[in-house]
Amino acid sequence: MCYLISLRTSEMKNWFERAKSKNFITALLVALLQILGVRLKNHYIPIAWFDIILLLILTFLSWKKIITSLIPIGFISVVIFLCVDPGGLGLQFLVPGILIPMFIIIKKTSTRLILFLYGLWIGSLITIGISGWLWDGLINLLDYSPLILLPVFIIIGLVLGLQFPIFFLLTRLFYEKTGFPLGILGAIIYTLINFWMPFPFYIDVAMSLVWVPILIQIADIVGMAGITLSIALTNGILFTLFEKWQKKEQKIFLVWLIILLIILGFQISYGLFCLQKYKPSPSDTPLNVAMIQSMSPLKIMNADHKTKSQVAENLLRLSRKALSEAPQKPDILIWPEGAASFSYKTPEFNSEFTDAIKKLLQEIPITLLVQDTEFVKIPRTSNIGYYNHISLIGPDGDYLDGYRKNLLLPFAEYLPGERMFPFLRKFFSQTRSVLKGKEKKLIDGPGGAFVPSICFEIVSENFVREFVKQNIDASYLVNLTNDRWYGAKQQPQQHLSFAVFRAVENRLPVIRCTNSGISAIIDAVGIIRPEYRTNVMKETTLNGTIYPRSRKTFYCKFGDILPKFILTPLFILGLIYVYILGQKKKTL
Repeated sequence: MCYLISLRTSEMKNWFERAKSKNFITALLVALLQILGVRLKNHYIPIAWFDIILLLILTFLSWKKIITSLIPIGFISVVIFLCVDPGGLGLQFLVPGILIPMFIIIKKTSTRLILFLYGLWIGSLITIGISGWLWDGLINLLDYSPLILLPVFIIIGLVLGLQFPIFFLLTRLFYEKTGFPLGILGAIIYTLINFWMPFPFYIDVAMSLVWVPILIQIADIVGMAGITLSIALTNGILFTLFEKWQKKEQKIFLVWLIILLIILGFQISYGLFCLQKYKPSPSDTPLNVAMIQSMSPLKIMNADHKTKSQVAENLLRLSRKALSEAPQKPDILIWPEGAASFSYKTPEFNSEFTDAIKKLLQEIPITLLVQDTEFVKIPRTSNIGYYNHISLIGPDGDYLDGYRKNLLLPFAEYLPGERMFPFLRKFFSQTRSVLKGKEKKLIDGPGGAFVPSICFEIVSENFVREFVKQNIDASYLVNLTNDRWYGAKQQPQQHLSFAVFRAVENRLPVIRCTNSGISAIIDAVGIIRPEYRTNVMKETTLNGTIYPRSRKTFYCKFGDILPKFILTPLFILGLIYVYILGQKKKTL
């Protein structure tokens, strides 16, 4: 690892001279424009269009010999990442070239310092472009101005982007020491870095294929990490083929071409097989679902009874609409996270909403699933705490079952480091102190027992997988979400994408009910019918049918075997080999 951090003294001495160069100024200006573009863009003008214009300008400057060609080459990867992102332009045909510009930079860059800076520049631009919604989320959650939160957003971009310079340096190290094809080494290392990065909002190229069902079916065997490896290997082999073609090494060219065809052939044939296998059969029992997308306000003061009454009336109106417009009689009605702030077990807290539920069930008896708050007394104290909670309510109004959220969202539901640094609360006064649920407990609802999840929990493949694995009767997944905090940019599409992968990985249909979109019904192969999804930032209802069935996939039973027990040991052996080579050179 010394290779990653050791920088030559001469390089550091020349740092300030390089900082004055046209290349450095251009890279810095592009980063500033990226931040400006993220702030100014909206749902209808994706950041990718802005970056395409920037790429044309950079290409022109390179053509005129004003800047190095490596800047536009690196920026091509940024543009492709944004174009193939679930919330991007939908140009999935670009995926086979998403890492190739990075391989070129890894091979052509002269020094480790410059390579590190290129990696950090590219990684930060990708992160800022793809996760620009985080800035909006921080503004809404923390109630600070965009300017005050700008440094926080930049730091997040730099930290999340760190996986790219690490990927660059490790790939260069292995390539220089072993001479193995750079593209293949890069594919393996990229997959491992992506898998082991401990960030909650990671950049995963697997998400680029979420709307290509035939190519994501292998997720029930290898998970998202396997799809990431497949994409990375495709890029790596194409890069290797180009190198071998230039060198006229026809036999090696043919070998790698056959390997590429085998990988793609298996992925496509297995995809076709699964698309047929997991179609609902006539013997499957349908579950008819009705849900509302209420667009409820993010924050309502407890003393604002007028607004609470208006929101309660709106929930009633939408519920009646969803039930009356259903083509078949619904078995369950679902409200999203954030529909209202209330506690069904403590009806005196914001009673307007509990009263609305009782009124609705008297009119139309139906099983109702809602997200609410559960208050509890903290043991050995006089304090009252609360859980982010899901309640299942019977047609007669009785509380039937519930679930306490296990995975809490940092800086929204809890403040990391608060016990050690209490002063942080002064800066994050809007951060709540939600209690953490500890039990992965199914809810026994209509159509069988289902796996409940709230918001961010659907992002974690291991959380959902363990939930399904521990409960043999799990028949479908339900995710209640409030994405209104993040606006109408890429986040609703990205969040929905994770739900698609959870459906494929576990071969269970997913019901996703959101406050502001995108609400959806996803089948066991990850397909969403056009009528089974809503638009973003729109008040509406959704009716549909799923076919619950208890299944346990290979991925559900065994998890991420590929990155953990195959690629990681190979990487460790490679590090040992590189170390031994280095020691031998020292003794010569």
